[in-house]
Amino acid sequence: MKSIELLLYLQRNGMTVFNTRDIAKITGKPIGYARKTICNIGGIMRAERGVYYTEQASIYEIASNIVPFSYVSMISALRYYDIITQVPTAIRVVSPKKHRAMEAKGYKISFIRFRKGIIFGYVRRGNAFLAEPEKAILDSLYYGEYAYLDEAFEYGIRDKLIDIDKMLRYAHDFSSKALINKLGFFLEFYCNVRRDDLLKSRSEKPVYLAVNATNYNRKWGVYYG
Repeated sequence: MKSIELLLYLQRNGMTVFNTRDIAKITGKPIGYARKTICNIGGIMRAERGVYYTEQASIYEIASNIVPFSYVSMISALRYYDIITQVPTAIRVVSPKKHRAMEAKGYKISFIRFRKGIIFGYVRRGNAFLAEPEKAILDSLYYGEYAYLDEAFEYGIRDKLIDIDKMLRYAHDFSSKALINKLGFFLEFYCNVRRDDLLKSRSEKPVYLAVNATNYNRKWGVYYG
């Protein structure tokens, strides 16, 4: 298969991000041959060793296809859904394994390792894998990124972009009592949504939203502000 034929094949099949194994399978040739073929195709960029993307690839497609079973989440996913107005300085990717930060298309991509048991709650959009809005919020709470969550809770729930019941189901799947404290607090504090049914699952130990937080919410055991 000639280089131009391969490029047309990729375009017709919507393969904006691919690896050398994909090309070897398409051409029926060894990995070494596939690697040389890719180097001869114009308009193909290298994300990292063995992973490439076309000019048409979005940053979300690139970022979520570097590590298998990873997905764009937190502030990046919430901005994708227009739930928040803040623009992220880096694309956040939740990953089942460690990976160095990298750059593509002028964006920094940072990878955050989560244990495999909480790698769930994401969907495919084109060739990109993105956390559902509810999971993006929970990932932020779990990881400890709070700066944009007041807006996410307020507008996400007001505009019915967030399914509270789904978010509660997902929260229990984390098996993290501290996450329940945070979620109950944010729902009540920013959305005036009382979910006292969560109290039986919360941690008895205090949870800090900031190292030097002085305000304390006794009901949810959360230090904030």
